[in-house]
Amino acid sequence: MCIRDSNNPSLALQVADAGAVPLLNLCVQEPYVPLKRVAATALGEISKHSEELAHRVADTEGAVKQLTLLIAHPDKKLKKQVCACLANIAKHSEELAMTVTEADIFPKILYCLKDTDEQVRKNAANCIREIAKQSSDLANIIVHYGGPGAIVDYLNHTPGAFKLPGIMTLGFVAGFDESLAMAVIVSEGIPPLCEALSPGNEDHVKAAAAWSLGQIGRHSPQHAKPLCEKNVPATLLAVFISGESSEDLKNQAKRALKSIIRVCKEIDALIPLVNTAQPPIIK
Repeated sequence: MCIRDSNNPSLALQVADAGAVPLLNLCVQEPYVPLKRVAATALGEISKHSEELAHRVADTEGAVKQLTLLIAHPDKKLKKQVCACLANIAKHSEELAMTVTEADIFPKILYCLKDTDEQVRKNAANCIREIAKQSSDLANIIVHYGGPGAIVDYLNHTPGAFKLPGIMTLGFVAGFDESLAMAVIVSEGIPPLCEALSPGNEDHVKAAAAWSLGQIGRHSPQHAKPLCEKNVPATLLAVFISGESSEDLKNQAKRALKSIIRVCKEIDALIPLVNTAQPPIIK
């Protein structure tokens, strides 16, 4: 029922209230792979609606652990559903994201970023993003396992809109504090974010890249300097003044540019902006 009408929270609640979650957890453990797939999908569809429903799944004994074990399963359709399910659990709160993390999701989920199936890669990136956004502690765990480098590699080999979860992951990690932002810089996170601002990408991808660059550069002059070396301020300004940019993209580029300029001491990188910038951005 929850799969047939996956956007109906009340139906998902009815399914959970009927006692389906423990039974679905048992199905995930069965050897028959198609049954595993359907059960993982159903658990994900239940979890996505609310923190309460996600807790129903996460609090079922062994459920999250069984799901994380399946991340390494050879069946790609199953891995795709497992990664999506874990993302739907983790997205609601730091507590739930920590539950997923403590079930030994790392470093296994990072290996999925190199999977030959693009949907597995995207769902794995989505899951990492949902964990990264919750807290600095979780972001530090991701960095500890080499997450920024794995995300950078994912971005370098991923086209178009599929880049989005990786772009946002770098922004979430970098936004928490100076050391995490430096970890993104050291992992060569700036070049793929700059590439995401190029004309070939959709505006929502560019907007996310602009936001992430702002998250990296806003902390200190030491963080702004590598952005200036990659000509990021000029690129953001060009995006802001372009008549082809959406309003959201313009706003994200403007905010990122201002946050970088506030801490930047690279005068040579800023002087060319003065002749190009419109009064609103100079202010």
